[in-house]
Amino acid sequence: MGHDRGNPHRALHGKLDSVTAGRISNSILGFGRLPRMELKTANILKRLRSDKKTRQGVVHFVLPREIGKVEIASDVPEAIIRSAIDEIRKLARN
Repeated sequence: MGHDRGNPHRALHGKLDSVTAGRISNSILGFGRLPRMELKTANILKRLRSDKKTRQGVVHFVLPREIGKVEIASDVPEAIIRSAIDEIRKLARN
């Protein structure tokens, strides 16, 4: 596979080491190309705010900490979320 995804959100706001993030990314990309994203970032953020994991206007994410372990985080800055959306959009084009 050999995908090196040195994107700024890869460490998920300090919650995941870069080696594990790379393993997860490579595993996902190993299934093939991501589908093209047609939604605008603003629309994705709007949908996130109405997600079932959102409580009192705060979006909660289930984030990997290491292979097989996750953490619920509510302190992910919007800039990191936007960066992740942009990176997924770029990967979907390649």
